[in-house]
Amino acid sequence: QSRSSAASDVYKRQIKLNSIAVINENDTVATKELKFGDNDLLAAKVAKLVNADLLVVLSTIDGLYTSQENIHSKKSGALISEVPRINAKIKKMAGDASQMGKGGMISKIEAAEICLKNNCVMVITSGNNKKPIRGLSKRKKSTWFIKK
Repeated sequence: QSRSSAASDVYKRQIKLNSIAVINENDTVATKELKFGDNDLLAAKVAKLVNADLLVVLSTIDGLYTSQENIHSKKSGALISEVPRINAKIKKMAGDASQMGKGGMISKIEAAEICLKNNCVMVITSGNNKKPIRGLSKRKKSTWFIKK
């Protein structure tokens, strides 16, 4: 049995038991063999593994903005509410990785790309909001990655 098949079986059993493991890539203990890049990519790969319908990514910002400058100005219309496909324009909006060389919005865009390829919807919203997951259905401040 392959590693991903075994991992998938473990997750399916956990879901049946109404529990799921919280997985975090901790740089201080991750080994070369078990390194995924960062938690955004790890989450997308786990979503793929369990055939998830939705991946919710909580961030420090509301979602994808048209430019890095617009994140701080919160200019009207600068927050992209829906992205049906990832292309060069979307990647440019995401900017570069963080100063540590990973993470940031570009990592979330790469995670969204994995999700879209696997028929999984992904949403980015701010974890600083009150009840961020419950509020998704009411709140307009988020970016949904959903195939059309």
